[in-house]
Amino acid sequence: MSFPEPVSFTKTWHSKPYPFIDPSRPELSAAGKNVVITGGGSGIGNAVAVAFAKAGAKSISIVGRSTDKLKRGAENIRRAIPPNRVTTEVIYEAADLLVKSQVDAVLQSIVAKFGKIDVFVSNAGVLQQPGPITSQDADAFLSGVSEGIRSAFIAFQAFLPVAGPDPVVLCTSSCVATITPVPGIPAYAVSKAATLKAMEYFAAENPHVRVVNIQPGWVASDLNGHQTEAPDSPDLPGQFYLWLASDEAKFLKDKYVWANWDAEELVKRAGEIQGSKLLNWIVEGVPISKPCPSKSLHKKSGRDELTQNRDMDAATANSGASSYLSYVAPDMHMSLEIEVPTPVSRDATMILELDKAASSRLKWFEWGGTGASIFNAPPNEILRLALQRPYLMHTILAVSALHQRHQSSVPGPQSKFEAYHASAAARLFHQHLSQHIQPDDRDSVWLTATLLGIVVFASPPTCAPSRSWPLQPGRLDLAWLRMTRSKMVVWDLTNPLREDSLFRNMAQEYSEMFDVDPNTQLQDIPVSLGELCGLSPDSTKDNNPYYIALKTLSPLLNRPVESLSRSRALAFTSQMTPSFERLLRDEDPVALLLLALWYEIARQVIWWSRPRARVEHQSISLFLKQNYPNIEQIQQFLQ
Repeated sequence: MSFPEPVSFTKTWHSKPYPFIDPSRPELSAAGKNVVITGGGSGIGNAVAVAFAKAGAKSISIVGRSTDKLKRGAENIRRAIPPNRVTTEVIYEAADLLVKSQVDAVLQSIVAKFGKIDVFVSNAGVLQQPGPITSQDADAFLSGVSEGIRSAFIAFQAFLPVAGPDPVVLCTSSCVATITPVPGIPAYAVSKAATLKAMEYFAAENPHVRVVNIQPGWVASDLNGHQTEAPDSPDLPGQFYLWLASDEAKFLKDKYVWANWDAEELVKRAGEIQGSKLLNWIVEGVPISKPCPSKSLHKKSGRDELTQNRDMDAATANSGASSYLSYVAPDMHMSLEIEVPTPVSRDATMILELDKAASSRLKWFEWGGTGASIFNAPPNEILRLALQRPYLMHTILAVSALHQRHQSSVPGPQSKFEAYHASAAARLFHQHLSQHIQPDDRDSVWLTATLLGIVVFASPPTCAPSRSWPLQPGRLDLAWLRMTRSKMVVWDLTNPLREDSLFRNMAQEYSEMFDVDPNTQLQDIPVSLGELCGLSPDSTKDNNPYYIALKTLSPLLNRPVESLSRSRALAFTSQMTPSFERLLRDEDPVALLLLALWYEIARQVIWWSRPRARVEHQSISLFLKQNYPNIEQIQQFLQ
């Protein structure tokens, strides 16, 4: 079967809020509206509530099971209310969302206080114990599916009698319901797919209600265990939901959208979307003797082009197949045909055919979060480049295998698949760099350099601290630093921030990585650490080799992990100076301590840093304890 392409319906893909969906826009005013949000105590639900508070809603009511979480969430919402809009009322109501009588009572209580409900956000969710579908307990699996659909079912049944005259229902969905299987979460995916169908019936039976289903992006939340690699800010779906409830988004009634899409671009395509099957999720069996050509949305040279898929050949059409699945994905209408050509990556010199294992890794890059955990760029654009450049395809396959391995409950050693594609990628990339880089190759070259750097960093020579650097020096010590320097040469050659770059939306993230933060003051650095590094008011990067390392490390110290960004954490290695690198190679104890402190933080924020951080942090600690036991400040930090 073929797999749907990443849902990049708009040219621009967001991970953070942007001006068009900002609550301060007059067009997004929520004045006079009563808003109810289930699961509004934290995460995405709370971010939605904050956006409505900033937009001046009449009332905001959050509903959930945990009173403590709801109380904290309500306090956070109240802090967001602008000083000139203090009339916004914020309350919280505890209820079991799986018990209809409790939900009915809560909504009736809210209506008694504020009046009919104008905007209802169904956001609560439950993620069941992960694992393959074949190893799941049947009762637990069905219970998980039931809980997921039951909470939404009860919510819209309870809402309808208390809805205002022009009601809006925003339902938090998940892309796992509309894409090919994401490993390990079958019950959650099935419940989300069932909820989508239930919402379709609710919308059809109640045409006066504006229903929108939303994939909110990949946000670290209670539901997913606060995945630190999640690239999207919760404020992005928060403000996007606010925009969906405005008059500007009326054309999206009964549609399925992603919060990452650009709202302004959607508005420009309103005439195309409204009244069509675009952005509808439908699975339908159609009896046919030969499949109809289907259309899928692609991006090419900055233009949207509708291209028709090939018809099945006569042999396939006459093979006895009497039906096929026509899947109207959130961004395209495509057919899942019985036979599909083998995916191929080719350039002028070679052809790389992808077998089943490789195709599976590509799917993981798209839907397992590999691409999104590294780049703020549409995965389909990245894969489009890879289909034309085997060196990039090999790199993506290696990184996807690496990511999948480290997402498993017990990460194992590097697989033969991963090692083969990493080696092939390095060899082909070296050959490619020996030639002149063409303008249309620049994004592919930067992608490959970045991904190969990740492969090297995530692959320490040993997993045993006693055999690792600095306890046991070897020729591969700090090889990742050489890759970091080489990558910056590629940066100069490719200019990823140029106007036509795939990475132009990452300007802020790259600035955090590569530019010294002028707001970090010397007094922000712990006194004992500053003394250990010989820091003084006159210190600069030119007279103190630890200066830049301290400036990039100090913003990470003594802060909640969930508040740290990937780019801020990567600044430590991205801005490392030659003088500090020499200290590391000379096994300077202070430089080693700073690296160990960074490892301890990085492993919690950056997934590909975990293998090396785990082993080298332990090795550095043992090295410093054995060789510098009398430097009290170092030993205190190691504790």
